[in-house]
Amino acid sequence: MAYTEIHPITATVHKAIVYICNPEKTDDKLLVSSFGCAPETAHVDFAFTRQNAPIQSPNLAYHMIQAFKPGEVSPEEAHKIGQELADRLLKDKYSYVISTHIDKGHVHNHIIFNAVDNEEYQHYDDCTKSYYHIRQLSDKLCREHNLSVIEEQSGRRGKTWYEWKQGEDSWKQQLRRDINKSVQITDTFEEFLAFMRAKGYQIKLGKYISFCPPGREKFVRGSVKSLGKNYTKEKIQERIVKEPKTRMGVAQYRLQYLISMSTEMLAQEDNAGMKRWMTKENLKRAAETYNQMVERGIHTLEELGKKIGNLGEQQKELKTSLKHQEQQRKELKEVSKYLKQYQSTSQVYKQYKKAYFKDRFFREHEQEIIIHGAAKNYLDQHGIDTMKVSAEKLNTQMERLVESKEKIKEESRKLQYEHKTLQKMKDNMEMYLQINEAEPKQVKTVAKEH
Repeated sequence: MAYTEIHPITATVHKAIVYICNPEKTDDKLLVSSFGCAPETAHVDFAFTRQNAPIQSPNLAYHMIQAFKPGEVSPEEAHKIGQELADRLLKDKYSYVISTHIDKGHVHNHIIFNAVDNEEYQHYDDCTKSYYHIRQLSDKLCREHNLSVIEEQSGRRGKTWYEWKQGEDSWKQQLRRDINKSVQITDTFEEFLAFMRAKGYQIKLGKYISFCPPGREKFVRGSVKSLGKNYTKEKIQERIVKEPKTRMGVAQYRLQYLISMSTEMLAQEDNAGMKRWMTKENLKRAAETYNQMVERGIHTLEELGKKIGNLGEQQKELKTSLKHQEQQRKELKEVSKYLKQYQSTSQVYKQYKKAYFKDRFFREHEQEIIIHGAAKNYLDQHGIDTMKVSAEKLNTQMERLVESKEKIKEESRKLQYEHKTLQKMKDNMEMYLQINEAEPKQVKTVAKEH
């Protein structure tokens, strides 16, 4: 779980960067990184870039804070997450400095980035929408790193203190998850009701639909105020019809999960009709699952498991390749920026070398001279020959990397979809075999009739 906030810097960027890079707070600066600038000269770099903006703004830079739940993440992992957040938010356009502080009871990141980007010299749009975008990116990264997040759904009222305290175990959260799953695996509203009842829910129908979860006495209404806009009777009926057609964005047969009933529901005698319907439906879904397995040349669970494992390895390889190419593109962008700075300040630096009164000339052109020196140091460290490398060549290389990246992403999406489909097949077949072992006679009879 990570808390985020952002505010503009309107006075002294240098002091802010010095504060966040404090060695006592950052493990002797081991937890300090940057992009498109050096932490020591970032304030000069920011100012040099802002000069090119068509409109000057009082906001010189932005200071973003990302704080993590105590004890949930290591300083190194927090620093990595902060870098990923900055890269995804700023898209390699804005120079930034990031540091991770470990002197408090909780690990937290400080990210200071320039108010103007390095490519089009446009100002960062700091508004409510951009702040919520930061929160969404931060939550997404927390999920990717298996950290907790504060779940929030649009169109839903804020959580009560009790629900906040319960977190992911909130009974309303569980109800929403059960509704979502039921919507995904049923084709009619009647099937949806039957499946929810099979899970142990009591349901009342009228102007509204109301649910009473197992173990609770009171019903909760399916309204915008109580559960959210996606859980009203009308919206549930609409989702049942529409969601299967657009699921995963692929025009392909929708493989359905097998249905399970709670032990308590199966024990009730008046559920004989439900059990019979469930058994027939499961037989049909298991047969459809096996047919799709055969179409892929898979005939046993062992073969299916191996296929799932192979797809998982392929996905890992693509992910590694994607990260490598993204890092290459990021490095090329940095080289491109420093090359432009080096070239744009070369004339001033030559004049400085020839100047008779060097101190006076330096005071008058301090910013350009510092930027020229920083750019030259960076290019020399990375073995860039300014006489042989041009901005056009770098742009061509970046374009090729972008094209390659898109192809890899498309292939990764296909593998991901196939992996999820095969995993669903495996879950279905394992569940069906388990049901067969539990009630062999009943299943055999129904299968014969079917």
